[in-house]
Amino acid sequence: MRFAGRHLVLGVSGGIACYKSCTLARRLTEAGAAVDVILTAAAAEFVRPVTFEALTGRPVLTSLWERDRALAHLGLAKQPDLIVLAPATANVLARAAMGMADDLLTAVLLARAGPVLCAPAMNDAMYAHPATLANTRRKDRASGRAG
Repeated sequence: MRFAGRHLVLGVSGGIACYKSCTLARRLTEAGAAVDVILTAAAAEFVRPVTFEALTGRPVLTSLWERDRALAHLGLAKQPDLIVLAPATANVLARAAMGMADDLLTAVLLARAGPVLCAPAMNDAMYAHPATLANTRRKDRASGRAG
């Protein structure tokens, strides 16, 4: 995919690998994409929103409860050409597979009908756990898209 002129949402969940998402956000922006970043509360403990704002030149989204943005999750689900979930922790994969929408990121994922690219990042044993493997398969079947 060529990124110039594309709109992407980068969903960053809270694992130690989220520092690598900074590089991803920078490179996508340098490639000409408009990158909206959604941070989970846990991700914001690892990397502060201002870092992503500096790298993308765009405000970072962190909450379903921001004033005057009651339906922002619906626009963020419909508008972008692609949603990239990187890192995709075991926690966010499980919540997404179950159809939970208890934060901005999972609400966007639940409302999304278009492509979502997930980059799982966790300890090898956590990834190999039957529950995690089932969650990645469940999300694939439920949405009809690659997880």
